[in-house]
Amino acid sequence: MEENYALDSSLEERVGKCPYSTVQSLISGKWAMLILYYLMEGPIRFNEFQRLMPKMTHATLSVQLKSLVGKGLVERKQYESIPPIVEYSLTEIGKGFQPVLEAIKTWGEEYIDERTLHKIWYHFLCCSTFSNVQYQTEFLHPCICTCSHRLTKHMYHPVC
Repeated sequence: MEENYALDSSLEERVGKCPYSTVQSLISGKWAMLILYYLMEGPIRFNEFQRLMPKMTHATLSVQLKSLVGKGLVERKQYESIPPIVEYSLTEIGKGFQPVLEAIKTWGEEYIDERTLHKIWYHFLCCSTFSNVQYQTEFLHPCICTCSHRLTKHMYHPVC
């Protein structure tokens, strides 16, 4: 293994030397990839981000955007108007990350499809019938089938 990838140093020591550690550091925020994904479509104002991601607090969004601006992936542009308008967009280096985000999206879709197919087949093999199962789009929901998987109300069926 190359010295730059050595695990006997901290992540901070490997940033700028090891490409994996560098990328991990750049997109380490919980919402960073999603913010970058939304910015692929073009500039977005702060309030638009809040509408796109309603579960994220104002403070968290602010911290995440400041972090991405500080790392050079996102550009912040403030217009002199009343009220002030602030718009965020990808920098040139941020735009270079788009193919990576697309690859992550493709892999994620394949993973989801594979897991869904696996769960359906597992249920088919373990249960005698599909007729007692109410299928939903979410993966984890309380089991309501009458198969041999006797679960309490606090448990989730491993399949449906």
